[in-house]
This record gives sequence, structure tokens and C-alpha cells, in this order.
Amino acid sequence: MRRQGSKEGKRASRSCSPLTVNYLLKKKSLIPRLFVFQLRSLVPEGMCVCVPCMKIRQQVLALKKYFNVQVKKQDIFSRCQVCNGTDFVHVHQDHMRMAMGIFHGRFQAPLPGYEPEHCPVNLMNLTLPGGVPLKLGPLPEEVADSADVFFCCSSCGKVFWEGGHHKRISTQFSYLLDSSSHFR
Repeated sequence: MRRQGSKEGKRASRSCSPLTVNYLLKKKSLIPRLFVFQLRSLVPEGMCVCVPCMKIRQQVLALKKYFNVQVKKQDIFSRCQVCNGTDFVHVHQDHMRMAMGIFHGRFQAPLPGYEPEHCPVNLMNLTLPGGVPLKLGPLPEEVADSADVFFCCSSCGKVFWEGGHHKRISTQFSYLLDSSSHFR
């Protein structure tokens, strides 16, 4: 994101053409406050909100209230961080260990007809149902021992699990879950 004092922001506050709006939105620029009032006339009602300058937590809560968003615990990790996909294939720890071992050359893929039962991963070519390749390269081998279940994005193959990062993020965003104490 660009800062308010950027060249794009200064130029944008002088003119409010749809071309300028489109440029700023594509650049994901922060839009100066004066420009927001001009922008409101170009976008549908309720789609442009001026967030007060305050801490990020307060900004998020203000947006949550403005758009009347209800956040549930299962919403926090409901989308793939890479492709924004929403469908995940659940892979048991034993099947992930086998896939990781094949990927790192410690095991050979089982012969056709000898695959483990209920394994959603095609171990011959390390793909998910639909032919999406598993992204095992960035994962350290030890990670296969750290979780009982792995969540593999069915769109891009990214692998997730409930480890330390999951716990930290869940704690960090827990304030979004308890809306009753924030808006009285």
C-alpha cells in the first residue's frame, strides 16, 4: 500500500476521474481523506467508508461494525493464503508422512493397487483429487510429525496444518470473535 503523502495520493486529490479511481484501486493505494469524499460520488452507496486514524485493531473493529460482519472461529482459516480457495482436502498424518517420504526420495511410490486405503493423495505423482500437485517443496520433513491432519488446498496444492502459527493467529484475532464486548 502507498502512504498518504505519496505522489499518487497528491495527484489523486486534485482530480477525481474514473480513470484515476481505477488506477488507485489497481495500485492498492491509500486514498487521502479529501479524495474519499469525491470518490463516494463515483461508487455505490455503502461501498466506500472512511476509517478513522487509530490503531489497526480499532480500524478492523470499525469496519466489522460498519459492514455488520459476524466472524466465527472457523472463518479465520477458511481460505487459502495463496489462491484464496475455500476447499481443502484433509490428509491424515500417516499419508502425509508417506507423501513427504516419496517427495524427498526416502520411499518409493506404491505400485498401483497397493496404495493405502482412504488416502486422498495420488502417491504415484503426488497430486490431490483433480490432479492438483501438492506443494511439498517448502515443507521441512519434520512437519509430518507435528500434526494429526493436514489441510491441502484443492485449488493450488498449498499444505496447511494447525501448528504454532495457527495458535498465534487464532489468539491474535480472537478479539474479532467476541463482538458483544466491543460495541455496546
